Amino acid sequence: MIAVTFAIVVATFFFLAFASLRWVGILGLALLLYIFPLVTVALLLLGSVLFFFIKLK
Repeated sequence: MIAVTFAIVVATFFFLAFASLRWVGILGLALLLYIFPLVTVALLLLGSVLFFFIKLK
């Protein structure tokens, strides 16, 4: 189950990186939120904080 979850996370990251595939990335986020709501919210918050600090530099 961990390998499948890791594959979904990696695929979602790559789908969100490209504008033409962003809608598939949003579906991946929705799937992760459905399967692991607490972990996904924590990772999204951590990612947004990291993005904020990277943007400041």
